[in-house]
Amino acid sequence: AILQVPRLSLNICATSRGFVSGLLQWRMSSAEGSQWVDATLTGASGMAIPGNLSPDTVELRCSARYIVVLEKDTVFRRLTEGKFFQAMPCVLITGRGFPDLSTRVLVWILAQRFRLPVVGFFDYNPSGVSVMMTYRTGGQRMGLDAARFAVDIKWGGLHHSDVEHLLAPPSDTYQDIVTVPFTPQDWRVVRCLARMPAVQASTRLCKEVQLLSE
Repeated sequence: AILQVPRLSLNICATSRGFVSGLLQWRMSSAEGSQWVDATLTGASGMAIPGNLSPDTVELRCSARYIVVLEKDTVFRRLTEGKFFQAMPCVLITGRGFPDLSTRVLVWILAQRFRLPVVGFFDYNPSGVSVMMTYRTGGQRMGLDAARFAVDIKWGGLHHSDVEHLLAPPSDTYQDIVTVPFTPQDWRVVRCLARMPAVQASTRLCKEVQLLSE
């Protein structure tokens, strides 16, 4: 941000935390003799997203109809192990919490090149909503790369109305529901979310954040 130059232009790349599986093949066009990698032929852990991934260094083949982004690595592993992408033609991606730049770049490239909708599943808590907003608007510490790789990710997980339904007796699940009080950090995240321009610009998001804190 000080130099006003994106990290990728400076050849600065960090080790990626993200993993991918599903109806996707890729190879790094910047590497001589690079072979195609098939993301359907993975174990439960999926395949690591290259840390030097950029729109100019990767070739992709994709037969998916959706991009499914998952906050939790455990959920990603379960769906990958069960070959979920065969039942629903998709690419499964996880940033294992807050996504790094390479994970966001891959989601953005797939959404742009193949015109695929992006659906995300996150915890119904302040951190989960914050992770979703990182994909949608970028992280505060990503500098010039924040908005560049933003995607129109749809919130596919629990909403307040779902929680109300689950907590309303005599629901069969009522006795099994466990709620956890917010920590001081949770309240700080809620206040930050409420101040975000992207949240304030969306009536639905603004309402969900408000209900989250009640």
